[in-house]
Amino acid sequence: MRPVITAIRFALAAAIFVMGLEVCARLGDLAVYGAPFSGSYSSENLFLRDALGKRGRPGGSYRQWQMNSLGFRGPEIDWSRTRIVCFGASEMFGMFEDPGDELPRMIERDLNSRPPARYQVVNAALPGESTATAIRRVPEIAATVRPAFAVIYPSLAPYITLSAIGHEGAQGAPDAPRFEWRLPEWISDVVKARLPMRAMIWYRQYQIRKGSAGHRLMDRLPEKNVQRFEADSLALIESLQSRRIEPVLVTHATVFGDKVPVDDRYLMLTWRAFYPDLKEAGFLDMERRMNDVLRRLAARHGIPLIDLAAVMPPSRRYFADAVHFTDAGAELAAAAIAAGLRPALAGENAPDRPDSSDAAGNGTSTAPKLRSAALSRHVSP
Repeated sequence: MRPVITAIRFALAAAIFVMGLEVCARLGDLAVYGAPFSGSYSSENLFLRDALGKRGRPGGSYRQWQMNSLGFRGPEIDWSRTRIVCFGASEMFGMFEDPGDELPRMIERDLNSRPPARYQVVNAALPGESTATAIRRVPEIAATVRPAFAVIYPSLAPYITLSAIGHEGAQGAPDAPRFEWRLPEWISDVVKARLPMRAMIWYRQYQIRKGSAGHRLMDRLPEKNVQRFEADSLALIESLQSRRIEPVLVTHATVFGDKVPVDDRYLMLTWRAFYPDLKEAGFLDMERRMNDVLRRLAARHGIPLIDLAAVMPPSRRYFADAVHFTDAGAELAAAAIAAGLRPALAGENAPDRPDSSDAAGNGTSTAPKLRSAALSRHVSP
């Protein structure tokens, strides 16, 4: 009988200990982020899902991320300013930067550091979004934001899994659980900061083996995937131009440059863990080929191009992981993008408030054909 009582006491003590940690995690969220003590609190607080897929939740907030009343990360729309909308995935949305230092805010700050200080940069990016899903949002964004320009900084890796393109976040939103543990995320944050590198590498390799089990691994991204990216990019360009929004293309930058240094192998493994079917050597080849697509489209259609892949130094000072910026990286990337935008903005003659037929895309494009503004020189840190 005594062993049973001992086991019950141990179980109760363990439950009390775990619940105590959960209370601490909730108090931590409340103190640091102003989160509600009870109720659901996760990244899902930032997003909704509708017939088109994932979108920003108006007024949603989670940790350092805050959505405005239209569901875009950042401040409310200022109708007195010329608006520039940013399309992209988590690289543009902002992951590791301090609040207010994500790439769109940095671009706006840089543009307005010189007269005329009349620009607002709207962050319409969403984590996990491909160019294909961005196309579906153009009519709504054109009507609600009424931008004169659109900066397109596409995430390339989603095109590794061609069958998933266009279906990101299309599933219905899951029902919110009555009780949601917050302790695991706090534990994960602590473990990641404390684990030795050898253990982290082993864990990423385990994730890759598990994720690719039973799949045929690719040495190189198939050409049909690259062609799909080109077709989607062109469709996004044409959709914007048909609504009198001038597109500006930005090539995709990574921490690696032309090769993966030994010290950065963990960053490559972490990246590949999300897309385990492509071997590590295939990632940099993918980046080169798909960035070349953007360069060709810009040259062929007379679209401004900002060659960020050629501008960003391959350094951990500027990248928090393989593709996401640090504060210093966002600042440097924003300076390059703002410099590439200025020639286009100098000839800007778009109305602040296009009529509803323009926003809806009725009629043909009247967007001016601007010369390519490729950045060919290296910006040193």
